[in-house]
Amino acid sequence: MWGSALIVAVAGLIFINTDIAANASLSNDENALLALSVVFIGLALSSLAVGRRAGPIDWFAIIYVMAGAYVLNFPLRLMYLMATGTGIGIFPYWDKLVEAMTYVLLGFGAMLLGYYVAFGDKVAQLLPSLNLKWQLSPSLGKLATLYFIGFGARLLLSLEIVSSTYMYYLIVLSYLTSFVLAVSIIYALVSPVNRGMWRAFVLVLMPFQFIYTFVWSPNKMAVIEPLYIFLICYHYLKNRMSLKLFVPAALIIAGVVFPVIAVYRDQSPLVYNTSIGIINTMEDLIRGGWQGYSDLVIDSVMRRSHLVDSVALVVKYSSIPDVLTGIGEYLRIPAYAFWPRAFWSDKPISQSQIFGIDYLGTTGMTSFGLSNPGDLYRNLGLAGLIVGMFVLGFIYRLVYEYFIGKHRGSPLPTLAPYLFIYIFVLEQLYLGFEVAISTGISELLRKLVLLLVVVLHLRAPSHSAPIRYYK
Repeated sequence: MWGSALIVAVAGLIFINTDIAANASLSNDENALLALSVVFIGLALSSLAVGRRAGPIDWFAIIYVMAGAYVLNFPLRLMYLMATGTGIGIFPYWDKLVEAMTYVLLGFGAMLLGYYVAFGDKVAQLLPSLNLKWQLSPSLGKLATLYFIGFGARLLLSLEIVSSTYMYYLIVLSYLTSFVLAVSIIYALVSPVNRGMWRAFVLVLMPFQFIYTFVWSPNKMAVIEPLYIFLICYHYLKNRMSLKLFVPAALIIAGVVFPVIAVYRDQSPLVYNTSIGIINTMEDLIRGGWQGYSDLVIDSVMRRSHLVDSVALVVKYSSIPDVLTGIGEYLRIPAYAFWPRAFWSDKPISQSQIFGIDYLGTTGMTSFGLSNPGDLYRNLGLAGLIVGMFVLGFIYRLVYEYFIGKHRGSPLPTLAPYLFIYIFVLEQLYLGFEVAISTGISELLRKLVLLLVVVLHLRAPSHSAPIRYYK
């Protein structure tokens, strides 16, 4: 996943830049933060050492993805601030950075323990496998219909002509474009039936994904997702990614996608969705030269990796948590996921927006990353943070072993639906670690329902793919 891949590229880019190295100046707090960061990175690397003992590293195992995400948003963020000469103390909550980083480090260690010692793998083996077998080659018409529905939803969202009351339903439907792309790539790689047709279909879908990004929604995640889907499918269906593939993927994401999209989005809204916007972007990148480009690469990655700042805010400004209320918040996750706002008039808005209102005094129109550790500390205190992260580690192991470990080596009809679900569960877990747990898990539950609907839709027999193919 891109979070872990970015570690390789960002760590190097921060310290090969001579101007950055020249600006480094450490205070006492910064020395403590540097020490904590080194320990944090060492702890993250220990997970690779444990995994290496069992064989080749599975780069798309949840634990490595999450370790990469945490390293990027906590120790690398702090190293970036220190390397660029940004004085610790520039914001009023930065006196809590050492304390916040200590708490996150404890939680991260608890997450690793939950992953490796809480028997998530044993539980996964005990859970029954669902009868989700797919055809060896499903109907192309089925997938094309789903894609047009999803692309239509994307188009309506970009035109901003739909009432906010119904906007979320369009967001859910828009996921279908990514789902169809994943299914098509799976069959294009390994299906023994109609593989040429699926490869042609993938070549048609890819331009549509990128056209949407550069015309209506200049979002770097929309550019990265097709690359991620292809890499994870290739990894599990063809050959496991080696370090020789891992590093170039990191460099493409950190060194090309992030800076280009960052400059493109800075164009005027009247310009960036035209060819002029692309031309202006290329001119701006060339004008800055290598020095400007390397600075841009670092900034475009690190300026959004600020979760340690959010945890420091929580540590400084949170009152003593009401543990029962905090636990109640997590028990209401199914209601947040499925109970319509039309029947729950005071259903809370996004926790990321509430965080901005409570801690930054915003109007609630912008979402801010809180992180799972920050949310746990706010609701349950330090003990709750440690226990909660341990439980998350157990869940990560359970999910990985159930969808991948349990079905690795199975025939295509058995493996395909589980891999398909895992692709987007992993993506949501990565995205969800930045936000409140209730927000991330609620979105995961909703996405799981849609994923299962798609799986069952493709499992149903059709004239072009008789039922005998998957019995």
